[in-house]
Amino acid sequence: MYIDVTSPAKPIPIGVVGENLSRVVVWDIGRWIADYGEGYAMLMAKRPVDEAPYPVPLVQSGNQALWRVRDVDLFAAGEGECQLSYAAGGQVVARTPVYRTLACRAIEGNPEDPENPGEGWVSEILQAGKDAQEGAAQAATSAEAAEKSENAAAASAESAAQSAENAGKSEESAKGWADLAQQGAANAGWFYVYGEGGILYMVRSDNAPEDFALVDNGKGVLTAVYG
Repeated sequence: MYIDVTSPAKPIPIGVVGENLSRVVVWDIGRWIADYGEGYAMLMAKRPVDEAPYPVPLVQSGNQALWRVRDVDLFAAGEGECQLSYAAGGQVVARTPVYRTLACRAIEGNPEDPENPGEGWVSEILQAGKDAQEGAAQAATSAEAAEKSENAAAASAESAAQSAENAGKSEESAKGWADLAQQGAANAGWFYVYGEGGILYMVRSDNAPEDFALVDNGKGVLTAVYG
């Protein structure tokens, strides 16, 4: 059974002593979310026999905060109290008035009093913290793996580019030697020179005498020298 809380003027009928999870108390917190941004709701409750309130586990779904009433919340018959708070940005920013709660008695009386009715709330907080830590660790691992993959892809691309450049140079060199071979076959004669520091040097010729050389005159013009 769902109970929508609309007014603090009348008590909230949370159930009968001995029931467990048979009723759900619902608050609309849409106005708080609109006014203060994303946050979380907290509920404190006090049973008829309690001197101090205790934290109650809440489920927050969209614009609703839901209290699933447990048997520990219905330990004793009579009127109790509860109050809903909303925290955002690390501080409590809004609270409802204090509501009265009504637990109806059971014919067999009250069950044994649990030692810590807020234990479930503490367990949920601890579990939420653990889940958050595990999620952060998993996100960090995924980010590291993505970075390694990106670096590996970049290295592969660089290696492919270098291989393509080397292939181009090899093709160009092969074409040059093929041209020289073709000229030699046609008895056309050829010289192979290279430039360094703005000066040309003869490396090889097909039919020049041993004492023949080509020397750059410093102006980019080759001069034949014998002896």
